[in-house]
Amino acid sequence: MDIKALGDFICLAEHKHFGAAAHERNITVSGLSRRIKSLEQWVGTSLVNRNETPIELTEAGIEFLKLASEILNHLKGAEEKGKLKFASVLFPSVHATAPIKTLNQNKFTIAQTRPTITIKPFHSLSRESLEIDLCTTLTRALSLHFGESFIFDYVRTERESEYLVDGSVLCNGLEGNITLQIAQAQNGRLVLSRKYGFKFDDFVNKLEEIAADFAWTISYQLRRLIVDSVKRIPPDQRTNVENFLVAHEAIGIPGSGSLIRPALERLRRAEPDAYWFHHIASAHELVSWSMKPSDTVRLTAARKYSEAAESSNPDYYPGIMLSAVSACFDRDFAMADDKLSRVLEIAPNDTMNTIGTGIINLALGKTEAALHLFRKAKKYEPGLLWYSPVYAAQALYQLERYEEAANEIDLRRSPFPDAVAIRLAALAQVGNLDQARVLRTAQQYFTPSSWKRFYLARFPFADSAFTDHLVEGLHKADINIV
Repeated sequence: MDIKALGDFICLAEHKHFGAAAHERNITVSGLSRRIKSLEQWVGTSLVNRNETPIELTEAGIEFLKLASEILNHLKGAEEKGKLKFASVLFPSVHATAPIKTLNQNKFTIAQTRPTITIKPFHSLSRESLEIDLCTTLTRALSLHFGESFIFDYVRTERESEYLVDGSVLCNGLEGNITLQIAQAQNGRLVLSRKYGFKFDDFVNKLEEIAADFAWTISYQLRRLIVDSVKRIPPDQRTNVENFLVAHEAIGIPGSGSLIRPALERLRRAEPDAYWFHHIASAHELVSWSMKPSDTVRLTAARKYSEAAESSNPDYYPGIMLSAVSACFDRDFAMADDKLSRVLEIAPNDTMNTIGTGIINLALGKTEAALHLFRKAKKYEPGLLWYSPVYAAQALYQLERYEEAANEIDLRRSPFPDAVAIRLAALAQVGNLDQARVLRTAQQYFTPSSWKRFYLARFPFADSAFTDHLVEGLHKADINIV
């Protein structure tokens, strides 16, 4: 066996494309293909499924990938003569994750219907003591994140689990990478594989981010699978968790009320006092209000439901976050700040808090932090892509980064009066009056009165100074606000 073939195989597994892998390995596609075939002959079985686009590894390929990485790492470690020996001084073996309180599972009556998941102990590819310490720490961090998920029922026995999370750590000098993957327990079929790089001096901070990102990605993928499989089933024939997920996922889809309402009605009948019902009902009312912010009844209902969810389960931080956001839109900024502090105390690294934390930070004048969160939300909350760019543009305009503010808004996704106003004003501020006039003409429904009502309701934290700043930009676009 040519040792180069191992590197070729690892590169192909990462890129999932012969052309991209061949380019990185600086050989022809046909040459790469011959090496992979030679490797398969040496192993005695197929490693790559060439019929898939992008290509996928076979079950044997997934297992061999671990072995190939370990072989090359041993060789590299021998060449570098033990660089890892002093790394433990830079990274002491401590559990760096912040404690996260466990939800009261006795109140989670839909737990029996959730998919089960097991976290297998992560393994070190070189068996160095430092890597083993990292594996232990990361296994614990993932267990905390998946143990908190309302999507999964976290179990410790593989035989009882539908999904297995597995992974490895590989150190190289003062840097390293982590590979995480989740597979179906029965047949070992890979659901998702992710690779993260890190530096030791930043690993304490990165660990929580890696664990949160992977847990959220898996949660999102499986939520979509469940929703796609059950949304055509009548609501009265679904389980509670299925109705919950259908309603939860449909919230970010405009015009989805006909899908959400019957699911919520079934949940209300099943257990009207359950905190998860109040949570999803609050989110539905809040999103409905954002489409028609003059409807204060919706906002009042959202706040009532979120407070009920929080009262039913004080440690359920998504419910507390909705209380915080509802209070913010209701101009109760002190309450919003207090609720946000509580959320961050319970779940400081939860990625699903990005939009809510961003809104409250913007209201409290923490504009740079808010902008970072709104842009992060594009990754972690794709169901709200029509919503978060408007807030990001608001923050950018506030920072006088006008060109970025104009480019942030895609009116095909966010065709709202406030979005039009911010884009118009930003274009005018950078002197792009031609585009501003074209946009003003094209958006016939945009009038000064409709903008002011919509804008001031959607952005209750926009003080008079900022509103005047935006009006200044609109004046430059020949729009007079009286």
